[in-house]
Amino acid sequence: MRCTVDVLPHRTAKERIVRTLYWAGSFGNIFQQDIYNDLLQQQEEKMLRYGAWLGVREGEDKVNTKLYLEVADTCKPNFFDALNLSYDLLKNFGVKTVMLGLPMDKGGVEIYFKLAKLDRPFMKWLLTYFGFPDRTQEIFGMLEEFCESSLSGSLDWSSLGFSIAWLSDKKVETVTFYSFASSAIGSDKNVRKHVMRIGQRHNWDMTLYNKLSEEANGDTDLNTFHGMVGVVAGTKGELHFTTGISPVNVGLL
Repeated sequence: MRCTVDVLPHRTAKERIVRTLYWAGSFGNIFQQDIYNDLLQQQEEKMLRYGAWLGVREGEDKVNTKLYLEVADTCKPNFFDALNLSYDLLKNFGVKTVMLGLPMDKGGVEIYFKLAKLDRPFMKWLLTYFGFPDRTQEIFGMLEEFCESSLSGSLDWSSLGFSIAWLSDKKVETVTFYSFASSAIGSDKNVRKHVMRIGQRHNWDMTLYNKLSEEANGDTDLNTFHGMVGVVAGTKGELHFTTGISPVNVGLL
């Protein structure tokens, strides 16, 4: 289980970055420090809306943190070249960089992108570009199973995106394709129903999700308690379904 926290709501982007870094702790290596410095140098505070968030993940013997940093539309990160990533090529695909995450325990980086439409050719290109097995068909199949409807050759849900995670040695670890659950399904009630169904079909352990989501089960509008849903692809072709939720009763955590 992972949690994302806004540690300083309703404050300036600069204040949120400073406070979130304090809670996230020390960078894992020089590479992360350089990425952080690069963003600070390129982005003025007026270009940002939120600044930063804190990620918390339960480890085997400790709690691990992740520093999420907002990336402005006009920012062209200098560290892309070190990751064998072409900013201009992605821009030609209509891709925008929106956020990055620095997992302090791993020393790597995860970059989050937004795009207007996700089609099969682009998904296949992205997976094969980084040496992943082509699981395009299976990924679309999992999304179709979640929606319980047949998808065409592309997805045009609002707020579509993907992320790429690199380890400290700059090797790609995972590629994730995601969207807001409300864009695909609608209300919390419908999202919960679909998530429970796909979990039961695959015999997943739904105990924790069922507990966290049982109070977020109404006919909400676009302001749902559910956040992103997505499919995570690993280097060996393994796939994982993921969903985010803001519990109504925070005490459940």
